[in-house]
Amino acid sequence: MEQGAILGTMGKTGWSGASGFYFSLYDRGQQQWINPGLVLTVNPNERPPVLRGLYLVNPEGARINVAQTKQIRQGSYRLFVDFGESKGPSKTYALVPLRTQWYINGVAQGLLLFETLETKNGQRMVTEDQKKAVDQVYQDDQTIDMGTGLFNRGRATVEIIIRDKAGNERTITYQLTVE
Repeated sequence: MEQGAILGTMGKTGWSGASGFYFSLYDRGQQQWINPGLVLTVNPNERPPVLRGLYLVNPEGARINVAQTKQIRQGSYRLFVDFGESKGPSKTYALVPLRTQWYINGVAQGLLLFETLETKNGQRMVTEDQKKAVDQVYQDDQTIDMGTGLFNRGRATVEIIIRDKAGNERTITYQLTVE
């Protein structure tokens, strides 16, 4: 394959619900899937990634929008993130970053890497603190499951750091009171 070669054309097949162009890369030597974004030319872009929503879900399944609350109960919560990248003055399109980390009071809670995927027992796995099935990370509502964190009584600072392929980074911090 040479630089500038056409890989394919956009269209709709019986396997997809929308018009698009889908392809994947597999490294036979390392026996893992590679994020195609790593080998494509970086689109010059200085805009940091956008966080459209950050949600905590308690063991009972109650979903809390972190941007709209100041107080939560003590306990264990799963963190779900909705990402996007600004494209124009009023539109936002989904874009998964290359690397995402989150912290509670400065203590790392999770790291999610999208550089490579691995196939294990017939399932594609993404690298978190440990390998995790892709269908466990990507949710039906377009959010990404970042894992579980424990919130203890007092003040809690939730920080999320998002980095895209172009090297743009965004850090977002929320302050919560934990009862």
